Amino acid sequence: AQALSQGTYNTAVGIWYDDTADILYGVFQPGGDAGERRLSQIDPATGTVTFLAQTLTGLAGTIGGVFTGSSSQEHVYFLGSTGGLPGSIYTMDTSTGEATSAGLSGANYNGIASLEYDEFENVLYALVFGTGAQAGERFLASIDPSTGTVTPIGATTIAGGGVVITTYSGVS
Repeated sequence: AQALSQGTYNTAVGIWYDDTADILYGVFQPGGDAGERRLSQIDPATGTVTFLAQTLTGLAGTIGGVFTGSSSQEHVYFLGSTGGLPGSIYTMDTSTGEATSAGLSGANYNGIASLEYDEFENVLYALVFGTGAQAGERFLASIDPSTGTVTPIGATTIAGGGVVITTYSGVS
């Protein structure tokens, strides 16, 4: 088997299968530099990894498993920080590997537990930790990947205000 990443901490951001293009994508730390991330295509039959053109540098942290994509937009999305909070939403083009980022507003990157893209509505959804009196509760929100704006959806928590949804890094 081919090693997909090196190191022991947050070296794999995640994988996402584009069922329209029939391609498995992943974002990994390709070498010993903890600040690098690179988009790749993975052959599920052989495990062969093909890294795409651009290496994203300067990242101080990413959240493993908080990763999704969009077939129609030809993008993958993940969260990270070049140092400090609130962090950014990163968009990588699946054909070129080119990355853009937008600083988050309304949530910190390490307070978002999950991402999912709705192809029909063209909306990037997230589960976001509450703060203050609702700390520990999760809220459904949308994220605009071009501006980084996190917008809560609805007036209640996912748990209905009573039971906290618990997740661990990479599990949502």
